[in-house]
This record gives sequence, structure tokens and C-alpha cells, in this order.
Amino acid sequence: MNRNKQQIQSISSKPGRLPSSRILLPERVQRIAQHLFQIDLCCG
Repeated sequence: MNRNKQQIQSISSKPGRLPSSRILLPERVQRIAQHLFQIDLCCG
């Protein structure tokens, strides 16, 4: 749990790359990202 929280914080705190612009990503990319993130949460 703590690891995942730290990863989320580090990702959200990175400058420039993924602020709120991820809304502009296509649904397909979002689905892939969500899928990978779920796998990471399960296996991490």
C-alpha cells in the first residue's frame, strides 16, 4: 500500500508530463494505462 501511494505521489508530482493533460489522451490509451496500473497494484 505504502509503495503504491508513493508511486502515485511521485507520478503526480512530476513536472510537466502528466498534470491534467491525461484527459486529452484517447480512451484506448487510458484503458491500457488503467489495465497496467491494476496489474501493478495486484502484483506489486
